[in-house]
Amino acid sequence: MATDIGRGGDGVFGCMSQKNRTSYAFAIVLLLIAGAALRGYRCFSWPLDGDEVYTLHNSRVIHWGIDPAELTGRIYALCPLSFYLNRPLLDAGFSDAIAIRLLPLLAGITACAVLWWLCLNCFGPRVALIATALLVFNPYHVEMSQYGRYYSLVLLLANVSLLLFYEALRDRAYRKLAVSMFALLLAILSHLPAAFLLPAQFVVVLLHWFASRRDEASARFSLRSSLVLAALAVALAGYAYPAIGQWEGVRQAGGRSPPGLLAGWTAGAGLGVALLNAFGIAYLAWRRDVRLLLPLFAQAVPCAALLAMALAGKTVMPQFVGYVYFPMFLVGGLAIDSLFLATDGESTTAKPRLVIALMLCLAIAPSLPSLASQYVDGNRHDFPAAIEAMRPAVEKGGLVFSSWPHVFAYHARQTLDVPIVTSPEYDPKLAEEIRAGKLVVVQSPDYPILLGKPDFPYREPGSIWVVQKVERDRDDTKFIYADKRILFSWDPFAAIRLEVSHPRFDHRRNRLDVFRIDETRFGKRLESQE
Repeated sequence: MATDIGRGGDGVFGCMSQKNRTSYAFAIVLLLIAGAALRGYRCFSWPLDGDEVYTLHNSRVIHWGIDPAELTGRIYALCPLSFYLNRPLLDAGFSDAIAIRLLPLLAGITACAVLWWLCLNCFGPRVALIATALLVFNPYHVEMSQYGRYYSLVLLLANVSLLLFYEALRDRAYRKLAVSMFALLLAILSHLPAAFLLPAQFVVVLLHWFASRRDEASARFSLRSSLVLAALAVALAGYAYPAIGQWEGVRQAGGRSPPGLLAGWTAGAGLGVALLNAFGIAYLAWRRDVRLLLPLFAQAVPCAALLAMALAGKTVMPQFVGYVYFPMFLVGGLAIDSLFLATDGESTTAKPRLVIALMLCLAIAPSLPSLASQYVDGNRHDFPAAIEAMRPAVEKGGLVFSSWPHVFAYHARQTLDVPIVTSPEYDPKLAEEIRAGKLVVVQSPDYPILLGKPDFPYREPGSIWVVQKVERDRDDTKFIYADKRILFSWDPFAAIRLEVSHPRFDHRRNRLDVFRIDETRFGKRLESQE
């Protein structure tokens, strides 16, 4: 194995003919335009869904010096950087969708250009082109670029940190190392799980020091880099450790088991990219290609950390370390590029452009149906349409059970003329106001306020139930429902999905259902009427 980390693509453009330069520039421009179009199309037209409502609320209340415990939606050790950046847009009067999605959109578009530029400097134009193409057509990155959370910003910052870190080790450049560490710090301030990159970079530095220990300058730089990483880790430990320790210990419906995490990462990267990544790791390891070290550990360490947390019973999601997809794209580019290079590193005489294009298409093709489904409904649940269809039942019923009560309440306040409140606990006063028809209470099925028990008899993902009548006696409580809606959307992290379109409602399942609840907390359908 070579002791030098590799000079990447130095001077490669100088070896290109003018015709090849023009073709390459044309391909890159088309890719970047396609990346911007895919991420910008209808970005601000989808209804707010899921954690976007938490982002909106937290961005409105955020201010310097706020206690992270005052934020809603998650346990935060640090206030995410994106909340501060969203606040000026809200204060300027932009719509809710623009205010919380503009930053993810800009970060997603920028990430495509940044990945190409940094890969070009590190590994040459062919690897840069392949890795950029894998990113541009990645459905996970497209969705996160249109989703009002911090994931898109974290992906951009983590990408910058990793590739600049590679360049810093290669060139022994302290300035690039400083910029890399600053980008990583910003990524951690945006979302704490980005800190899992620290041990990955630390391992790479140690391996680089071991491989180049006979070179005094390289060994000295590796040692100083490890000290910088250790100092950053110590500085963040006081914030990171309490948050990880407080991470919800009970696995909820949104959390993933280890098999679910693996399936989620495969779905997020795309089946073709995941297979190409596995092949690339094996092939580059067989060739003892030192360029594999950083992207390999940048995948392995964060994924291992999240899997360990899942085994410990923590509520974790694949997108917590979604930045591992960038190293996967990089490994894919390195593998395809290395297949068509001779052992001396020079290009083969035959130009294998058609074969490279075919392999790239095979890697991207399995992701295209998932990418297409993004533009059917934005992978969002259409709460506004459901609320409008259920308006008479909601305004008359006064009590709504919804899988996402905060999202239902947000859209109901935009549509209905009655007061909308949410409550996580049993409240007799609210029960009386519901009976009097003074307000509508939206509640999670986990905590029925009129029953005071933690279980609900029957629920489905994306379901909305409007209570028409509640009957009680000494032994049990009976809910009579006036309307039910099932909102269909797909979870890109639950399994590998290839459906192109999804119905928003299944009207065949909108029935009048009556349930009886006994002390065993199991629901039994007493009657079902179409």
